[in-house]
Parts: sequence; structure tokens; C-alpha cells
Amino acid sequence: MDSNNTNVKSNADTILIVDDHPSNLQVLFALLESYGFRVLAVQNGENALKIANSILPDLILLDILMPGIDGFEVCRLLKAKSETQHIPVIFLTALSETVNKVKGFEMGGIDYVTKPIEHRELLARIQTHLTLKKMSFSLACQNEKLQQEVYARTRVERQQALVGKITEKIRDSLDETQILQTVTEELVKVLNTDSCQIELYDEKLTMATVVYEYIKEDSKEAPREHLRYHGKVRQVIEPIYQQLLKKIPLQFVSTSLDSKYTKLACPIFENGGSKRYSW
Repeated sequence: MDSNNTNVKSNADTILIVDDHPSNLQVLFALLESYGFRVLAVQNGENALKIANSILPDLILLDILMPGIDGFEVCRLLKAKSETQHIPVIFLTALSETVNKVKGFEMGGIDYVTKPIEHRELLARIQTHLTLKKMSFSLACQNEKLQQEVYARTRVERQQALVGKITEKIRDSLDETQILQTVTEELVKVLNTDSCQIELYDEKLTMATVVYEYIKEDSKEAPREHLRYHGKVRQVIEPIYQQLLKKIPLQFVSTSLDSKYTKLACPIFENGGSKRYSW
């Protein structure tokens, strides 16, 4: 059974009613639809699970005593899945014993309505739990947004700390060799990379010589003997050449087709153009 009332708004909250008595379904269906809800109704636990997993209703009214899968088990199965565990479940029951209410809460239910159902009480409970659900979702979104902002702020602070640390170490030095060697060492530590190299390019930007290099002592994925390029001259690969021409500040490149290491290339632009490269 599904709402076919054309007056139901497209953004109306969807409520799934689960009860094995058709007369109960008809009364609740008509009541909730008259208040603008989109209503779905099924008579057993098996169909309730199918509908809940495919439609993801905003709230479920769930009878406890049903043949086959009872309401407690339906609720337990819903709460065991990440896709449906957030759906509020209100139990409909003629059982008033405390032990049954406790079991319902243990299974993940959020509220009880005792039969015979008083309509105003039911509507009030439905509205309360729909509002709480929306507030919870809104708070979760806000929390995620705040976490993203904190992460972004932390990254900026780390970058500023890196610049400050390097600046502090080279503040009193006019020795270019010492300055650039310090930069390579600090980048390896902060970025947790295997190595950092600075290359000096010729005027045509076609050949490069590794003039500064720092290799992490405990590098396991990239053995030291494979990273010792200091003093070596090599031809500039096409991606790097294009990056130099276009003055692109950052770019991930691979030095060869068979290379198993991806490298982050950062050109150092000087007054006369780009002369050095940090890897």
C-alpha cells in the first residue's frame, strides 16, 4: 500500500507502517496521509525489510507481535545495517509490560505507542522524532564541515611552520649551498618522502645537473643506492620541459615509463627565469 494522494508534497516525509492487521493499517494510513505524509504500508516483517532497504523511509511505525519475523527482530536487522540504522523506529504494541519496552529499546527503537492508539499522541511523537532526526543530520553535516575546516587550517599551519622552520635555519646564512641543502633536508622530514633533490638547468632548459640531494636514512621502499644522483647530468623529460616553459609551480611526474616512483616537481623561479628544480 502506497500513497496516491496528489496533494502529498514531493518533499513530504515518508512513513512506513508495519502491522499484520489490515484494519490498523487502513486507519493509520488515512490519518497520516491526511496530515501530508507520504505513507507506505506492509503486513509483515519480510516486506518491511525490503521496503526499508529500498525506499529508506524517514520513520517507521512497527508492530511487535507479527507472524514470521516479529517487530523486535525487524528493528534489530534495520539497526545492524549502516544504510538503515539511522531510521527512527516507533513500536506499536498492546504489550505494556516494562520488560517488553526495555527489549524494544535494546533492539534500537526510540519510542513506544500503546494500542489502542490515540491519534494526537501518535502525531506528536512522529513530529518530535522527525524533528530530532533532522536536527541530528544537520549537526552531523555541521560537524563534518568543521572537521574539514580544521583539517584545512591545520595544513596551512603546517606549511607556515615549515616555511618558518626553514627560514629560521637559513636566516643568518648567505651561503647558497647551505641554504638549499637545508631546504632539501627539511622537505624530506616534513613531507615524509624518500628523498629531495635540487637540479640546476642549462640555459636551454634541456639538460639538468643534480646539485643538492638529501636521502632519508631509514628509507625502505627506495634503497639509497637507487637514489644517489648527486652530480649526475640528465636530459629534461618532456613533462618537466613543458612545466618550465609554462611556469607551472607544482606537478606530479614520472621520470620514465618503467619508473615505480612518482615525483612532485617544484620549479624555483628566479629573476632570469626558472633555473632550479626541487623534487
